[in-house]
Amino acid sequence: MTKDLSNIKYRLIEEITDINNEDELIELEEYLQELKSRKDWHKIIKPVREEMSIEQLKHEQGYKPISKKEFDELAEDLKIEEPIEELLSMLD
Repeated sequence: MTKDLSNIKYRLIEEITDINNEDELIELEEYLQELKSRKDWHKIIKPVREEMSIEQLKHEQGYKPISKKEFDELAEDLKIEEPIEELLSMLD
């Protein structure tokens, strides 16, 4: 810890100990909790890129295409009996 950081902490401690109003202390505590929660969000949220290509996205997500034959086999395995119109109407 640098001297400057230690000095800032000690000054803050002195300021806090000078507060005699319970409401102010509660407000300060809530503010510190809010600051901490914002700091936690920075660990989770990543900045949005200006540009992203489909190829980059496919690479990052490990996309592996399947052939029409594989798709048809998977569809056949589902044994869907309803007509396509009925299935589409279920989406509404």
